[in-house]
Amino acid sequence: MRRHLGDRASAGEAALFNAVADLGLNPTRRYTINSKHLPPRPHCAFGTTTPDVTLLPERVAIYYDGCYWHECPDHYPGRHGGVATKRDRRVSEALPKDGWTVVRAWEHEPLQTALERVMTALIREPRPPRDCPTVPARPSAPAPTCAPACAQLHPRCPGSSAT
Repeated sequence: MRRHLGDRASAGEAALFNAVADLGLNPTRRYTINSKHLPPRPHCAFGTTTPDVTLLPERVAIYYDGCYWHECPDHYPGRHGGVATKRDRRVSEALPKDGWTVVRAWEHEPLQTALERVMTALIREPRPPRDCPTVPARPSAPAPTCAPACAQLHPRCPGSSAT
């Protein structure tokens, strides 16, 4: 399944996006994530970041970092005084606090390596489906149990009978 990527996507970003789509996932381009753990931007009251590829239901943010602009330690260490590196580190530390998994890939890495990172993130941090009950309806009510398939995929889900 191919998607229109617009003029802003580099060839590497487009290849990564299409490879993620070919895995049967539903990637989104240029989705802005609002984070209360990032410093606010001038145009809004909270911090924002825009990953190159986003898997919304799974809450995975994929960044395809260019070696020159993001100061690849193998090719351009300290090229811009660490500005991009500090921002990347701040985003990578803040998004998990909001329930996102961050995957970073360098442009010089093989596409297969980036895809392996994405799949590892999906396996390591599985998210319950949207219809999975994760909190009781009332404070006094017992937590509902997930469907058996959900309980197998998401053993840490509060609604799972496996916990």
